[in-house]
Amino acid sequence: MLKSSENDVFANCTSLIEVLIPSSLTSIEKGAFMNCTNLSSVSFEKHSIIESIGKFVFALFSSLTTLTIQLSVKSIGDYTFENCASLMQLLITSSIISIGECSFYQCTSLTQISIPDS
Repeated sequence: MLKSSENDVFANCTSLIEVLIPSSLTSIEKGAFMNCTNLSSVSFEKHSIIESIGKFVFALFSSLTTLTIQLSVKSIGDYTFENCASLMQLLITSSIISIGECSFYQCTSLTQISIPDS
């Protein structure tokens, strides 16, 4: 059973358009989907147990517009969404404990972000 992705596992896969994160995964490591410019859909399998999203995981996306961070996620790494030019809406659930440095750097279309008190 897969528990963690490798660093840069799908980085630069420009033909990738949709990802379903399996419920067995506990962390997405650094740069896992970085520069997947056509990736427009990221969803989490029911009962997801992802606890951490590493540095640069979703950096340099140009097609992703909306993303909901799962309830199990406790930390978002540095530069996780850097330069996601089309990202307009992000919902972060109440389980989040830390959001890394420059996580939303150059997200020029981001008009709505929901961050809980936690």
